[in-house]
Amino acid sequence: MSASGVVTNCEEFEVDYYSNSELPDLVEYTVFSCREGFAKPDSRIYCKAAALLKRVPSECIFIGDGGTRELQGAQTCGVQAYQAWWYLKEYEEQYRTERMQPFQRLFEPSEVLSTVFELRR
Repeated sequence: MSASGVVTNCEEFEVDYYSNSELPDLVEYTVFSCREGFAKPDSRIYCKAAALLKRVPSECIFIGDGGTRELQGAQTCGVQAYQAWWYLKEYEEQYRTERMQPFQRLFEPSEVLSTVFELRR
């Protein structure tokens, strides 16, 4: 059985926005940096999410755009990191180039599910 979660750097007012969105119904756990006292890329935030999911970090994946060195933080914790490249395709070339990182890229949101299903095999 798999579980899903969200790890986010945010302030308390953003938690209210999140709580009123559709996302909480789609995931089992959410780790908010403002409530934990540490934020991405601190490896503790990924380890906290893994513990909530009742998994060791190597059994988890993290998908992010790569800001705040979040992908490196996930990798340091032992989590498999993927870069959400679709999020960056609307930005100017210079910005995308600055965000290029040596992680596997997902080019469309639909690749999230296919990646999860592939890893479950």
